[in-house]
Amino acid sequence: MLFKKKILFIFFIGVFSSACTFEPLYSEKFLAEYKIIEPSKTNKELHEIYRNLNKLISSNSKSENLFTVELTSQNRFDDIDVREDEKVTRMGVSTTVIFKIRKRNSDKVIFTGQSIGSNAFNRIAEPYSNEVAKNDAISKLSSSIAYDIRNQLALYSKKIK
Repeated sequence: MLFKKKILFIFFIGVFSSACTFEPLYSEKFLAEYKIIEPSKTNKELHEIYRNLNKLISSNSKSENLFTVELTSQNRFDDIDVREDEKVTRMGVSTTVIFKIRKRNSDKVIFTGQSIGSNAFNRIAEPYSNEVAKNDAISKLSSSIAYDIRNQLALYSKKIK
């Protein structure tokens, strides 16, 4: 009886391990086929997203790029919490980034994706503190959006392979 349980256990382990063909999403040549096109430096929020995204995939710059990625963004600042005396105590920032993947040396868009993120910060009576809080919120939001775009590019890469 014990012998049959051992054989059955080994059989199930063998079947289960062969059925699981785990393949990691991030590999050594992670996103080697993409080149991110640098946006204009006048849009500093979008340029920060570009820099964060470029840091995430910069180790692959030596290989042949098959696709280019173009970024466009829309930013929005909203008053979230307004007191009775009309003083704004909290402000929100939301960013929508639309990215387009094109084949290298082609104008045809083969994939369009978007990443949406939002963050908020407290506003106080000090203008310098408000600016620091705003820049910190934008920086964290840019990093979050860059990670999301990287993940979408990785999933798209797995889909086309």
